[in-house]
Amino acid sequence: MTAFALALLVAVVVAAVGALLRFAFAMSRLDGIVITYVLAEAAKKILYIVAGYADKSFSYVISAPLILAAIWWYRNRLPVSEIQAPLTWLLIWIGSIAFFTWLNPAGNLIALSAYAVIWLWITAASGALGYPGKWTYRVLCLAVAWAAVNQIWGPDPLWTAYRHVADPVSIGARYLSDAGYTGSLFSSPSELGNFVLAATALLAGLEKMPRGLPLISIAGALLSGSRYVLFGVMIFWIVWIFFKVFKKVKVKPSYAIAIIITYPFIQDIIGTWILRNPITIHTEEELIRRLTTIGTMEARVGFSEALISVLPQYWINGVGMWDMFSRDANISDDRHNIILTMIIRGGIFALLSYFLFVWYHLRKFTELDNKYKRSAMAYLIAVLIMSMGGPQAQNNWFFLTTGTFFYIANFMSVKREERYELP
Repeated sequence: MTAFALALLVAVVVAAVGALLRFAFAMSRLDGIVITYVLAEAAKKILYIVAGYADKSFSYVISAPLILAAIWWYRNRLPVSEIQAPLTWLLIWIGSIAFFTWLNPAGNLIALSAYAVIWLWITAASGALGYPGKWTYRVLCLAVAWAAVNQIWGPDPLWTAYRHVADPVSIGARYLSDAGYTGSLFSSPSELGNFVLAATALLAGLEKMPRGLPLISIAGALLSGSRYVLFGVMIFWIVWIFFKVFKKVKVKPSYAIAIIITYPFIQDIIGTWILRNPITIHTEEELIRRLTTIGTMEARVGFSEALISVLPQYWINGVGMWDMFSRDANISDDRHNIILTMIIRGGIFALLSYFLFVWYHLRKFTELDNKYKRSAMAYLIAVLIMSMGGPQAQNNWFFLTTGTFFYIANFMSVKREERYELP
């Protein structure tokens, strides 16, 4: 049996276990997806360890939640007519990247499978997953606690064994304690950070927000070792509080897009000043050292210059997708910035279609009841600003969260609104 076939077999088993747990503990379907992701992360690590060799195909175990989402969507026979407009832009965006991948002799068509995560958006936006419940909150607490234990007492045995085997083919496995990340339930700091921000947004929209959620989310962001994740969580709470205080304020989607696109230029100014005037704090704690040193900031500052360099080369013809598990998975000119990444992969057409997809969500979110609006707007603004130098808004948690909020905005009228809260 090939590594790919074995990974898919394990993914099916994990999806079945996730479905059984969902029924056994009376979870919402969204909670079931969250639980299945945690199980898939654990199964992926175990598969690498048991196999004893590195094969990037083993990472396809994390497709288990997609299998579960597809089954639930099919069983409900949900129409896509209500989500047709944003879905069209979503498919155009991915289609353009696929086209340039096919044109590029060095393109990797298999790497396009990473975009299968859009199925989470389709399923959530159609209403098949419902709302978050207590298990999303419990997993968030467990993930933060697990990362905290690893930070204090060192990497757990499962993470240590996984990192030792998967290092040649997994970017996440290459993180060491000097990067401020010592392992967690998830296989990389970006996965942990994306989950923390997504779970925070979903839980902050509850009728009764869980106590201590701001502190838990900030702790999780800190433990990811990523300053951009921490910045994203802070931006989320700032925007959330803004909409809570100024309840009648309506932010036009075009203004929000303008703020997001303007941010990289502001980041260049601040980042350049920090690079010229570094602040050094002498400490033995690796996490604090990671958060207070320049680190990889040089690779993220210089958006303006990179944009001038990238546009003439790729604005019409992108390069498509490459092997995302390779050591050179990031092109140096992308500055870890989602705008540059979009242009490089799919040209200006991919960039425009992606932001039209985002714009459509912002327009829908302004129609939400205030308690939903502040979480949905805060999440989308925060995750996109975070994408200007950190984990990018084109992953599983992004599509799951935006799809859930889109469903609430699109299908819930004020008269028949179903308020959701922790059971």
